Amino acid sequence: VSDLAEQATLSESQLHREFANRFGITPNQYIREVRIGVARHLLETDDLSLTQIASECGFYDQSHFSRQFKTSTGLTPLQYRRRFRSDH
Repeated sequence: VSDLAEQATLSESQLHREFANRFGITPNQYIREVRIGVARHLLETDDLSLTQIASECGFYDQSHFSRQFKTSTGLTPLQYRRRFRSDH
């Protein structure tokens, strides 16, 4: 987020405020949702381990990834993969 603020020639607090006013979420929330979206795609289409997916999506470990994924989707990554694959 600090890099984005610098590129936009705004302070971090200004970036947070402007971003939230325009999009209704903070930059951090947006980044997290993009990462979760990429993770969903990988869980649906790839056989990478959860640790590999966490790393590919920018989470610092599998545990953090799993917590964030469950908060966002209501399912653990493994539950999501199993449910998606059983439906297709």
